[in-house]
Amino acid sequence: MKVGIITVQKSINYGACLQSYALWRYISSLGFDCEIIDLHRPLHDDFIPSKRFKPLRKHENKNLLRKVLSPVKSFFVSKKGIKKSYLSLAAKHRFECFNNQIKYSNPYRGIEELYYNPPRYDIYISGSDQIWNPTMPYCIEPYFLGFVNNTGRKISYASSVGLSYLLPEEEELYKVWLSDYDSIAVREETGRAMISRITQRNDIYQVCDPTFLLDIKEWEYQLVQPNYSSKYIFLFTLSYNPTLIKFCEKLKKTSDYDVIYICQKHPSNVATGFLHVTDAGPCEFLGYIKNAGLMITDSFHGTVFSLLFETNMFTYISPNNKRGSRIVDLLEKYDLSDHLLSLTSLNQSFENLENAKYKKEDH
Repeated sequence: MKVGIITVQKSINYGACLQSYALWRYISSLGFDCEIIDLHRPLHDDFIPSKRFKPLRKHENKNLLRKVLSPVKSFFVSKKGIKKSYLSLAAKHRFECFNNQIKYSNPYRGIEELYYNPPRYDIYISGSDQIWNPTMPYCIEPYFLGFVNNTGRKISYASSVGLSYLLPEEEELYKVWLSDYDSIAVREETGRAMISRITQRNDIYQVCDPTFLLDIKEWEYQLVQPNYSSKYIFLFTLSYNPTLIKFCEKLKKTSDYDVIYICQKHPSNVATGFLHVTDAGPCEFLGYIKNAGLMITDSFHGTVFSLLFETNMFTYISPNNKRGSRIVDLLEKYDLSDHLLSLTSLNQSFENLENAKYKKEDH
């Protein structure tokens, strides 16, 4: 039986590539002939834009771009308006090697190509990650499997809206796009309640992120041990976050730990006194989490792998972050809401954080 997954694939993003690998790997391990549909997005050099298929909230993407541009002057944007990564060529090569473990369909340079000649499977899966988030800077309609033109079953696994609300016109679109799904499973409780209300279906399920589906030994096999013998705090942020930088500077001063810092989208050298890492691929990223004495992050998947590796972790959600519900839901499920940082809890000492260690079997 053939299975096709549509998700955020071939991305130079730690969480995105790890979740896509996990879902593909798990379904393949069940004996299915599984591949990921290689639909290219604006970040790909050969992407073909469409006049028909447009982002749902184009105006919000422009506003977000202006906000992100302001903190770091060295930030740069490609001609397509897509943020270029500050990770090194070595890191990008490591991402490519990791992503190449996955079996893909023939490439589709744009949505028009996908709809004109869609791949044929017995089962189509809307995979995990924020594929149903209307603020994405590309059209998300294909991620609702609108291109399927045969009798293949449509299901979703751990798909995420990423927001706590949708606009009325978006709800109407989602209602139509989800009307012929055989089964719908989402990642967050907020998303489950929202989709259930929109579709008037009581059989919407909440499931774990696919990274939880693989045995921990699989992730330990994939990881690369860091070439660093001293004790360290691992700071991983998705973008420039002066709040967490200052917090980790304080922790460094009040402990005998170093700080290793990876920033996904901005140059990490805006922080002083940290070891800045720009050459880490997904496997190195896992190694830094596994061996950290303490993890500080604003990342959902940074939080996930801290839980999997039983690394003491604290996660911060910025007041301006509209996508924080997924982290809140995750920590609540593990009874670890006290590991959620807020502006008022950033005055905690290193000793307090160190004493809050947990083990997976305790939750």
